[in-house]
Amino acid sequence: NWRHSQNFDPTQGMRIEYNYITDKDAYQNAQEVNLQNRLKQNLKSSFNYYKNWQTNSFSVSYNTFRDLAIENKKPEPASRLHEKRYKSYKYADGPIFNFKLGSQKIFGIGDSWYNSLTSSYNMKASTGRRDYWLIKESGNDSTWADGDTTKLKHGGIKHSARVSAPLTFFRWLTINPNISLQEDWIFHYKMKDEDGEEIEMEGFKRRLTWNSSVSAKTKIYGLLPITIGRLSSLRHVITPSLSFTYKPDFSDAKYGGNSFFQKMASGSEMFDYFKGSYVGSTSRQELRKYSLTVNNIFQ
Repeated sequence: NWRHSQNFDPTQGMRIEYNYITDKDAYQNAQEVNLQNRLKQNLKSSFNYYKNWQTNSFSVSYNTFRDLAIENKKPEPASRLHEKRYKSYKYADGPIFNFKLGSQKIFGIGDSWYNSLTSSYNMKASTGRRDYWLIKESGNDSTWADGDTTKLKHGGIKHSARVSAPLTFFRWLTINPNISLQEDWIFHYKMKDEDGEEIEMEGFKRRLTWNSSVSAKTKIYGLLPITIGRLSSLRHVITPSLSFTYKPDFSDAKYGGNSFFQKMASGSEMFDYFKGSYVGSTSRQELRKYSLTVNNIFQ
């Protein structure tokens, strides 16, 4: 077990944790004198590098995991195994990249309405995750086969951006419209063949989704004449806020649904190309949400 922590300067650093054994039976060996080694069941290794700026940041990470207890025990009953034969026991995830641009003024500081426009951006990318599965020996319920099999979950890239423009009217009313955009890229996708079976295809797919909202709030001040000891009045601040959020149904053709879904021969059924992918399934539910909140502060 080896750990290393390195700070290159106050804004960037690196963290490494590495676990290694030459024999997978070491932790369960009755002759092992180190009790901590005998009790430990999992091996985890990780790498992380980060760099921070004033409002921005970047990081890259890589993680591995291995469950020794699964390897050193007899296979579970078939009903608990994937397809009655397979059991996941280790994985390798990444590298995973993160980049963030914090909230900032789009047109700089000034008194014009457009100087209130602010934006932020975030990008997350992964090369994918590899899961390793033990295979129960055919015709033998007591041992695992010598080899294993690998299941790869392909990665992708997620872009997200947010733009808002809080504006104040009459010095007492604040209205804040904003829009959030999500641009997703994948390089492997799923579709159905003529028999209705899911198949994996290699190719580029992109998806642009969004949601928008607008909120309005103000403050109402008042004094309550209350005499308690040295207290002669109580200040009451009421902050009512009203908001509306909207997200469309992205299976609709006018919002790009023909690019996100495979239209089946029946005409009524649609299959999501992004199902089970790194970026997640495509939303098919329209959302209209109204919210009213009232905060009270007594001073």
